[in-house]
Amino acid sequence: LGEVTESDRALCTELARSRCRWKKKSRAKPRPPDEQFAVGKQMVVHALAEGVLVEDLLNFCRCDYMAILRLPDVLRTGGAAKPIDGLTPAEARIQARLLAGQEVPRADGVPVMREVALSKVGYPYDTTFDFTDFKRLSCTEFVYFATRSLASALDVAPSEKRVLWVLKHTIIDPDDYVRSAVLRDEWRSESVEEERWTELRPAAPGPGAKGDAGRVA
Repeated sequence: LGEVTESDRALCTELARSRCRWKKKSRAKPRPPDEQFAVGKQMVVHALAEGVLVEDLLNFCRCDYMAILRLPDVLRTGGAAKPIDGLTPAEARIQARLLAGQEVPRADGVPVMREVALSKVGYPYDTTFDFTDFKRLSCTEFVYFATRSLASALDVAPSEKRVLWVLKHTIIDPDDYVRSAVLRDEWRSESVEEERWTELRPAAPGPGAKGDAGRVA
């Protein structure tokens, strides 16, 4: 998110009602509301067991594997795409530009994504991985929700996969974002295996990218 200030709290429109969503089907204890939103210079919003929350970049980086993928400077839809319903007016305008064949600068899309992401602060985690119901959000489900206005250009969409090697769900997993030819490969931790990364990354930029070619490790 970059810098988050107290003025951004107003964008967390459901934070005050966040505890109500944890009363049913919750396996994890939510963080108190005053710990779900934080201010600072370098902040990240993401979904984890305690729900969707804003925290410092350094806390976010305490993990086993990490990669940074970035939107290209300009996005465009590469082919036939269906509109997504239920968008905010700002999201709908971005989607309409893409579906009309127009190019959308990253600078136009990111502020819209930022507002949508903050609007979900306080939501509980989705242990069922249901990509049709956004009242609860898993990690990639949250990313998908925040980027729906750009879906026609990202080359990432839910598909049927096995979860926990047994159950089949229509989901997006983290590797789906790595496979996107649109997203730029900026950085990855040394713990990410070179062979696996090269296997996942596309060899050329996809139809949604222009100007910034995806880089293969």
